[in-house]
Amino acid sequence: MEILPPIKELVGDPNPQVRAAFGENLSGLAPILGKDATIEHLLPMFLQMLKDDDSKVRLNIISRLELVNAGIIPVLKPYPRRHLAKY
Repeated sequence: MEILPPIKELVGDPNPQVRAAFGENLSGLAPILGKDATIEHLLPMFLQMLKDDDSKVRLNIISRLELVNAGIIPVLKPYPRRHLAKY
């Protein structure tokens, strides 16, 4: 997918304000990327951002958990849990 490299750059951007701004919108990508790409790429990015050194990045992810539930969880529901166990 052509969209993934720029997304990965945003997650690892050296500027915490960029990462924080992106964290507000991360969950909205799940329906666009689909199940496989969400599991393979988006979930690791989400988890990485939850561990970010900058508190504002973590706060933006945590404050959007309702959107994460609405955006990511419905995409993952059809998947058996064994595919998600490594996360």
